[in-house]
Amino acid sequence: MKRPTLALIALLVPAEIGAQDVDPGLAGTAEERQLWALTSDRSYVQARELAERILRVAPRSWAAHFALGVVQHYAEGNLARSLYHLEQARALFEARYGPTPDPSKPWRWHAQTLIEASWTAQDMERPAEQIRFLDAHDLAYDPDYAAQHAWPYMKLDRFDEARAWAARALASGDEWQHKVARTALCAVEYEAGSREASYAACLAAARAVAEGSGDGGVELSNAALGAMQLLRFDEAERLLRESTDKSVEDYANPWSGLTALYTRQGRVAEAVAALREAQDYRMRRPAYLGQQDQAEIESHVATLLLLGGRAPDALPITQRSLDRPDREGGESGEAWQSISATAVLDAVAHREAAEMATEAASWEPFFESLLSRVEAVRLGWLAWRSERMAAALLSDPERIEQTLRVGLPGGASLLEAWLPELSLLLGPGVVRAAVGRARARETFRPVLAYLDAAESEAALRAGDVAEARALAARALRDLPRGEALLAARAAAVAGAAATEAGDVGAAVSSYGLVMQRDPALIRRLGLRLPVRITHDGSTVGREAADLLRASPRFEEEAGAVFVLSLGRGEACLKDPSGAILDCVTPRPRRRGRPARDAGEIARELVAALHREAFGARVDLTQADLQSLDGSTTSASGRSARRIQSVIDSILPDAHAPSPPRGP
Repeated sequence: MKRPTLALIALLVPAEIGAQDVDPGLAGTAEERQLWALTSDRSYVQARELAERILRVAPRSWAAHFALGVVQHYAEGNLARSLYHLEQARALFEARYGPTPDPSKPWRWHAQTLIEASWTAQDMERPAEQIRFLDAHDLAYDPDYAAQHAWPYMKLDRFDEARAWAARALASGDEWQHKVARTALCAVEYEAGSREASYAACLAAARAVAEGSGDGGVELSNAALGAMQLLRFDEAERLLRESTDKSVEDYANPWSGLTALYTRQGRVAEAVAALREAQDYRMRRPAYLGQQDQAEIESHVATLLLLGGRAPDALPITQRSLDRPDREGGESGEAWQSISATAVLDAVAHREAAEMATEAASWEPFFESLLSRVEAVRLGWLAWRSERMAAALLSDPERIEQTLRVGLPGGASLLEAWLPELSLLLGPGVVRAAVGRARARETFRPVLAYLDAAESEAALRAGDVAEARALAARALRDLPRGEALLAARAAAVAGAAATEAGDVGAAVSSYGLVMQRDPALIRRLGLRLPVRITHDGSTVGREAADLLRASPRFEEEAGAVFVLSLGRGEACLKDPSGAILDCVTPRPRRRGRPARDAGEIARELVAALHREAFGARVDLTQADLQSLDGSTTSASGRSARRIQSVIDSILPDAHAPSPPRGP
């Protein structure tokens, strides 16, 4: 998942391109003037055909090169080709009229070529080139594009210069310059690392457009991220919801932001619903914006699959996101931030899939078991490879520290629940040192609970069990209520540390929270759930009990622990109070198929129990899950299956090739 980064207002077609008056500024052949009209109307297919026809007979037509540059940018998504044609158009024009033509020359072509080249350079993440094109425009033409200068200077971390350009734009009488400048100032303060200043600047930009209709989605989404910096979850949700009613012609995708927020809060059903909206929103936006967040959306899909206990389905998605990362030209972040986060997600998915293969090996017949063990080794190696990639990208101490200080720029775009992964990637000593530096610099006290959560796992991996328990307990006490998945991770660390200390009662209490919020975490961390196994004396029950004792997910203990109740008809997992967490039954025998023996039924029950017990659960207050029948089941496996069926409906979109897109 991407770290929150502020989005830029999408400038589809600048004002000049709409000018239709035939004046000296648009001098050219009738066909060349038609190109201007076609690009203005976004009739890209016709524009491309006409431009190519013109170039065949007039290869030095800057108008044709200009039109092809626009088409390659907004319709084809071939940024390198777009910039080539725009630079050709500029060179051909300036070879004849120079860089500062007088009004009697066809200056509109030149002015618009420079602006289009600046947008292309922006989407290629080349801020220095963008500045070069903007400077060339402002040298020759009025009014200046002052506000547009602020964004590339921000991308270069030249914050004072960015602020100066924004101030210059705000001093003008142009309302569009004001709008762009306010958005840029929001991003400048965000990237400069001031939570309060960022929130104030982003909220000011949002208030300026909140009452209007149509556009304003970017400003509201950015304000939501400002609120998230201060851990104001309810306000962020309200702003994102408001943003969904605005225009879709923006870099921001508010439904993606809502998916991330709901996932973070453990509101899985709502996250799935928001994800479907995010997919639809993305497909309704202008084509050239699609590659700004495709990997981000796919990371959401993969994360929800992991929460649902379906790591193997997540693997092709995380791999594709690594192979095809998002462009960051329209967002305030840098490419390494999202790539490192995707590498972490890919490692988590492979590690969880390896654990699933190891589980399967515990109940499968000999030959299948051997294959599963080999597969677990292969998946573990792939997890290690992604871990090394993430570690290389995060090797800078400043990057580690900024990642730990949630809500600030300059760190990996990790879902907060993955923060403790850093101790596995980088080593517990490195993480504890980074936490120490972060504690010394952090002035926003609520963030200290996040540092406790990250350090607790580092302490556990370093063998400091008592410190791990103390830090995890403090994190559970101080984390915001909306930080459900990270709290589950802290509870898992507390449970593992209690197990190491021989305190089974405390471990059971901690694991109870994990099983309610993120059951797959038990598998993801390679933990064992303390259980008491009972059976009805049937052959199926006895054989299933033996298989469960061999499972790497369960550890048989006495006392008030989780209970595995087995019989010929069903297998159930109950919490210490007796509430049913999951029950599974054998699938019915198909007509014409031979009857299964007790061993096959037992293996089927055990496999189904692992699948259901370590999948997502949904609270009834979050969704109308009509499949629940009101029994005493605290969170049924059927709800997990319902969520997974919705994710399945999204997967075809996730796997389908993307339509032709611009940057």
